[in-house]
Parts: sequence; structure tokens; C-alpha cells
Amino acid sequence: MAQHDYNIANATFPNTRTDINNALSAVATNNSGDAQPSTMFANQWWYETDQNKLHIRNEDNDAWIHILTLNQTNDTVTSVEGGATLAGIDDQSSSNDDQITITDSAVVINEDSDDVDFRVETNGNANMLFISGGNDVVGIGAEGDLGVGLHIKSADSGASVDGNADELAVEGSGHSGMTICSGNSSTGTYMFADDGDADRAFMRYDHSVDDMFFSVAGNGTSYALGLFDGNQLSSGGETAPDTEQGGFCFDTNAGDGKIISFKSSDVAHGMTSSCETDTYAHFSKQDSNKGGMAIRVFSEDINSERLNINIQGEGDLSETKSTSAKGGITIGSSAKSGTGQGSSNSDGIIMSISNYTTTCFLFEGDGNFHADAGSNTYDAYEDAHLARAYDLSHGKGVIESKFDKFVAYNHEKLAQLDLVGREEDGTPNHFINVTGMQRLHNGAIWQQYEKHQRLATAMYELAKEAVGEEKANAILEKNEIKLLN
Repeated sequence: MAQHDYNIANATFPNTRTDINNALSAVATNNSGDAQPSTMFANQWWYETDQNKLHIRNEDNDAWIHILTLNQTNDTVTSVEGGATLAGIDDQSSSNDDQITITDSAVVINEDSDDVDFRVETNGNANMLFISGGNDVVGIGAEGDLGVGLHIKSADSGASVDGNADELAVEGSGHSGMTICSGNSSTGTYMFADDGDADRAFMRYDHSVDDMFFSVAGNGTSYALGLFDGNQLSSGGETAPDTEQGGFCFDTNAGDGKIISFKSSDVAHGMTSSCETDTYAHFSKQDSNKGGMAIRVFSEDINSERLNINIQGEGDLSETKSTSAKGGITIGSSAKSGTGQGSSNSDGIIMSISNYTTTCFLFEGDGNFHADAGSNTYDAYEDAHLARAYDLSHGKGVIESKFDKFVAYNHEKLAQLDLVGREEDGTPNHFINVTGMQRLHNGAIWQQYEKHQRLATAMYELAKEAVGEEKANAILEKNEIKLLN
């Protein structure tokens, strides 16, 4: 450490040499000393030893410029003072609008919140990283101008972002997207979290099996929806859907409620004890433990076609009438047979039709069917005449009889007795009441039987008078005629 006035005085040679060595020592040690040199020059260095500070004299030779401070214990630079020499670096000693602040614990850019951009350029993109001071957005690929966080932009699309989803924006003028890259035996996940659950919901793709899953409400691997490598879909955590590609397997697990529900805001039927008022149909389990299916349909005040099943197909339907024939609509019932199925028992009820809880029709496995028909009879009428009146009303294929003129009934009477239907304007039609016709035929048969008995009795009385009772009895026995009396 040395200082010198840099003035070599006239002296003897040894003294002159000593003076020169002292001057060189001052130069070599940057004029180091606790106090500033007594003689100062413009652009002169001075190392202040008690403060470990390095200074340089300004051009005007009227002040020292502090350059840096050293840590002599650790042999490091403690700080660089940038006041006038490193423009833009804040030495924290003034309120200048400096752009970079360096402290022991942080490096801060734009501490004063000025409208100043920060940009990082790569070899092929001048705006690879662009922090926009005016837009308050971090842009990648270009200056960001969408959202409030990160904007990855390859080109301007002219679009905007919603304020509820603006922390990350991905933009391009053509196709745009983002990719999650994972190992071929690992998963890629897009997670949703809140302050109570780190995986409240997620979308996950499993590369090991090529399946995708969706989970909600913190249910984890009890997936709400699954998409599988066979192009099937499933619900309720089902991971082995038994459908073909494009099929949907619905799984309610142990739930007993509706598995499919159909709604419309146009509907308000009011039957809320069965379903919500805008639900017009739903599917559910018939038995909570044994399965089966219940299909229920709900409507407002429409008087027909509350359930409309309509089939369409090309060409004529089959005209075969046999036990193997099938119609355009086929309703079948079968029983379990081993691991498969077979025919139901012949007397078993394979289908029923009811009016609410009252059964009206029953169909047996052997083809018989039963109807809970009305109990009215037509004994007050000539039943055979009523039956003939129906044939005469349509006239198709009817052979005229000389007795037709004695038929006292017409088409209107048949409609009054509910043996045929009526059009909306009240005109009788030929829509037959089948069970009514069966009762009518039964009555006609009995009426004819009674007449036959009366006729047989009259003929027997006549025979007794003509040939005697013994021969009359023999005639009855020969012709296997038994009189009711």
C-alpha cells in the first residue's frame, strides 16, 4: 500500500531511485490507503483500504467515483456500484428509474413498474420470450396480448379469451393446441384442484393400455367416464365395457335409480313423485337386486301416442306363418339355460298388458292369451242377427241370404253396443271389439242351442202322438239326441 505525489524531485541518484520506486509502488497498489492521495489527478485510481472500496477520479478532478466494494475475507466482490458507469442498474442509493435491481437476496427487473418490455431473442425468433410491460402478460413466441398470465402465440387469430379462463392462452392463426408427452408405459394427466383437494377432478390418458379416463368430485380412480382402446365408452368406473366399438356401457354400480334420463324444457307434466317435471322418459333397474329393466314415459295431456314405436325398412315383410316366423316388431321372452337361454315354460306368462296396476291381457308361452274383458252380454238381442249385421255392414265377400231381410240391426246399433268403433266424427267404422265379438258369438251359440232344444222337444212331442212314445224314444236314441228335460 502506497501513495505518491508523482513528482520526482532533483536529488542524488540513490534518493531519486527511491522516489521512483515509491511512485511505482503507488501505481502498482492503485494508490491504496485509508485516506485519499494528497495529490490527485483526473482518472486516477484509489483503493480505500479501511472500506475495501475501489474509486476512480472523475475527468474534472473534483470527485471520486465509487466503482466496487471487495470482501477481502472471502476474496470476492461484494457489490458493483453502477451510478454513472453501469446505466440501468440500481445501486439502491437513489430513487432513479433503474430497470435492474441487484441485492443479496434478489435480482429484480423493472422495480419501478415502468412500461418497459423484457425480451429474449433466439437464433430464429426475436421474441422467443417477451414480457410486455404495457400488456402485463408473459408472451412466448411473440408479444403476449391475451389473458393475465402466459400467452403462447405463434400467430394472431383475432380471438379473445374469457375472464374465467385467462391464466394461460395458446394462440395460432391456423390449427392450435397443446401436447402432454409421457412415457409409453406411463400416464398423462390434466388435473383440477382447489384448497381442499389436489385432484378434485382430472383427465388422464394411460399409455400402457391406451385408455382415457375422466374423474370428478374427488372420486379418484372411480372414474365418471372411460374411453377405451376398443373405441368403447363406459360410465360409473366400469373398466371392462362389454360392447363393440362405438358402444356405450352404462354402469350405476350398486345404485338403483335411473340409468338414462331424457329431459326437455318444453315439458312440464307435474308428476314429480315419479320424476322431475321436465323428464319425459327414463330407464332404470326393475328389481334393485336381481336386475331387469323398467322403461317409463311421461307426458302432458296428449290423448294418444304417449309412446310411439315406429319401424322402417326396405322391401316387404315376411308373410310366413309358422313358429319360426318373425314380424317387423318382435317381442320375445326366454328363460336361463345353463350360461345361455332357452324357451320359457309353456304355461308361463311371457307378456302382460295392464291398465295401471290392473292386468288386462296375459300371453302364455304356448300361444294362449287371456283378456280381462267386460262382463256385458247381448241376451236382449238376437245375437246371430248382430253378428250378421257386422258382415252386412262391410259387405266384403258376403253371400246374400233370403233371411238377411229379417236382420233388425245395422252398423249404428253395433257401434252403440261397442262391438265396433267410431271415427272422430262419430261415424261407425269396422274396428272390431274382439272380446265383445267373442261374447256375442258365445251368446249366439247358446241362443241357437236353446232353439235347437225347443225344436227337438216339439218334434219329440209330435213323434209321440204320431207313432207312440216308445218309438219316439227309439228315434232319439238312434240319432243320439238328448233332450234337456
